[in-house]
Order: sequence, then C-alpha cells, then structure tokens
Amino acid sequence: MINKKVDFMEARNQLASANGEEIVFKHFIKSKRGYILNLFFGETAIKFLTLALINALFFLFSFLIRSDKTGFLIFIYSFWGFLAFCWLVHFFIGVWFWKYSKNVIVTSEGIWIMFYNTGWFGRAFDGKKHFFSPCWSLYDWSELKNISEFSDRISRMNKLKCFKMHRWDGIEKVYYLREDDFNSLLSFAKENMRNRKKKKQDEHFNGVEKFFKFLTGERDKT
Repeated sequence: MINKKVDFMEARNQLASANGEEIVFKHFIKSKRGYILNLFFGETAIKFLTLALINALFFLFSFLIRSDKTGFLIFIYSFWGFLAFCWLVHFFIGVWFWKYSKNVIVTSEGIWIMFYNTGWFGRAFDGKKHFFSPCWSLYDWSELKNISEFSDRISRMNKLKCFKMHRWDGIEKVYYLREDDFNSLLSFAKENMRNRKKKKQDEHFNGVEKFFKFLTGERDKT
C-alpha cells in the first residue's frame, strides 16, 4: 500500500532542483466533469467499444455460416467478457487516479504532471514500489520544444482546453483545463521556454491513429 503519511504534493517539492529555490507559478486543476466523461467516451473507451462492435460483426457473420456454434459462442462470449473486464479496470483505475491526475503544476523548472505504473514497475511518490505507483514527472522548460492546443468532442462540448507538450521523447497530451487556466499556462510557457528556431513538426500518424482521432473528433489548433 502507498504510504499515506507521505503527501504526494510535498513529495513533488523534494524533486525540485537542488540548484536553487523552485518558484511555483500556478497550480491548475483539471475539469472533473471532462475527466469523467473521458473515462466513458474518451479514446480508450472508444477503442474497447470498437473492438466489441468488430466482434459483434464477426459473431453475426460466423453465426450465419457455421453449423456447429457451441465452441464459437464460447469464444465470442469470452471475448466480450474480457473486453467488459478491461473496461471496468480502465474505469476504476481512472477514478482512483483522479486525485493525482487532476494536478498540473507550473513552476520555474517546468510543468509537473503525474503518471502511474502498474505491477510494481517504477517507484511511487513515497519512494517505494507498489502495484499501482503514482509518480511525478517534470517536463522541463529546457526540454520542451513546443506546446500546442488541440480539442476533442468532450472539450468542445464543455468549453475546455487541451494541449500537447512536444519533447524529445514524443508528445504528451494533457486534457481538460478551463480556458482561463489554459491561457495562463500558455503565457507562462511562452515566457519560460528557451527560444528555438521553429521547425516543421514531423508528427507521423498511422491509419489506426487517424481513425481514432476521427472517432474522438480530435483537432489540432493552428
């Protein structure tokens, strides 16, 4: 179990740079409504739904052409049960992680957000390994190449803002900040990111990624 005596917000302070005092500009909280809607209707949930629909079509097609249906029905229902189990795990982990995921902290060092590891991979904020290990991650100003805005159907419906942090190791999406909070964060980012020559972003999306971007209504803002 996670050591509840170690406050995860205080644990973040212990990770601050030893070169000097870290200045906290702003502590933003994501929209709870947007977060919960994403658990039900976001990209991950849509992937489970898509697999279930594909399985349903396969079930219908095979049911019409097969004479011996017993083994086939066992396989189909087992697969649906597996998908339902995975979605429930996704949902309950998402509800548990809200306490940590909701925090976006902007400091003189960069942007702090939280991830989690499962199966005792990685260490939690209390310095120990747990089956579910929430941990802080810093997107340092010196590493960030760009911060760009995007939207999906949930953010547009609730008038919320999403953004992508472009770094050497890829792109991290941060969902559902209120508009005023996003504008403040973007202002801090522009002031603190190192000046770089603008290069055309080489963002490659394969067919599957494009398909799910279409389903979620994700759009990049220019």
